[in-house]
Amino acid sequence: MEIRYNGGTTATRVGWETTARWLELVVPGSSRQMDIRVLDSNDRLLTEDPKEIFLTVYDDGENVVWAGQYPPLSGGTTQIIKREAGAYYYLLNTLPETHSDYMLHWGVYIGTGYTNIEVFQYAKIARVKALMLLPNLRNQLDKSLKDVKESHGWADDQLYLLLEGGVQEINKVHPRVNYNLDTYPVHDWWQLLIDSATILGLIAQGIFSIDTDLNYTDQGVSFNVAHASEINSYLGFLITRFNESIHKFGLRHYQRPKLLLEVPRRYYGFRAVVSAAPFGTSFPRIFGQM
Repeated sequence: MEIRYNGGTTATRVGWETTARWLELVVPGSSRQMDIRVLDSNDRLLTEDPKEIFLTVYDDGENVVWAGQYPPLSGGTTQIIKREAGAYYYLLNTLPETHSDYMLHWGVYIGTGYTNIEVFQYAKIARVKALMLLPNLRNQLDKSLKDVKESHGWADDQLYLLLEGGVQEINKVHPRVNYNLDTYPVHDWWQLLIDSATILGLIAQGIFSIDTDLNYTDQGVSFNVAHASEINSYLGFLITRFNESIHKFGLRHYQRPKLLLEVPRRYYGFRAVVSAAPFGTSFPRIFGQM
């Protein structure tokens, strides 16, 4: 995370509009140095410390994990470590059983006007088996050569968010399941999750295309950049494939209620109602063998 001090009372956040700058994937049981850098107007590290740096670390239950400042109060200590002037970090330690994500709220006081600027960092606890799906998702979603340095393509943290959203979409489909990236059956149904995440990614790309597509005509010369319609066409195909797969997934993972009913075969009217029930409902599965 970077802050640019432009002199006087003016300071801005750098690159805050892309998640690649403020979202960090952290594997449970590991440690991560959560950095903050304070730059001058030429994007070089400041040669002197800001007046004060404040930090509050929250877990996803909104509990304060740590709060303090740099430099520490007289006689106190701090967990904000100085690398050099303008570069600082907080060491986030996690346990193997850690499931909570973390939000870091930084406040930097700087300059002659004692300017305060606040920034946020997000440490997402990433499940290893979900991280192992990122190459598959990138291979399906992000086929064009991109300038990775400038993050024009999909960064790993963005792909991980798509996987999280993808498993939530699967949870919505009847019969209802309650998976997360830690419990989802990756080995058997990884392609279904990839398709679900790709659908969300294509929706995001479609919104971007609507904003940026161009149709220009001047003196008989036409220039047309139209991605939205092509994305929408492929999105329709993928949704159809997803819907077909999700029914098979539901049949495989649906748990029947522990209910035993005996209905005499002479009740043809009831059997007709069961037969007419829409596909995917519980009735045919419970009573279908009568």
